[in-house]
Amino acid sequence: MSLLWQTLPLFAKSSEGTTQSLPGKRVKSSSSKPRKSSAHSSASHSARTQQPKLLGSIWDFIDRPSKKIDDVMAGKIALKDQDKSIQSACSLHIYHRAKEILNLKTKDERKLELENVPYLLRSEVEKEVRRLWNDKS
Repeated sequence: MSLLWQTLPLFAKSSEGTTQSLPGKRVKSSSSKPRKSSAHSSASHSARTQQPKLLGSIWDFIDRPSKKIDDVMAGKIALKDQDKSIQSACSLHIYHRAKEILNLKTKDERKLELENVPYLLRSEVEKEVRRLWNDKS
């Protein structure tokens, strides 16, 4: 017996060529025989082990949350029509957008940048700019 099998008390190698992980449960161990490599055996093996194709994933039927966030920030969909989780995630992006606007030097630059915000998102960014401006004072 190797030293590894002596140091791990949960695993014991039996004389039958199986490994016992827990009392009463046996798991086949890998055989020490080298595998034959032939085209016929690998083709038949792949035919036997092919998994059935799945119809698709859950994301084929619903929009990803990240896509919804991108759509809100691009002004394609209204923020108020989204779930609370999407609104919460967008609030961080709105905060960063408001900080960028407030970091501009002149009032005209800030107005111009605020006009570049998509219409469906503009009121939310304006509210955040006002909140940050009042907190700064």
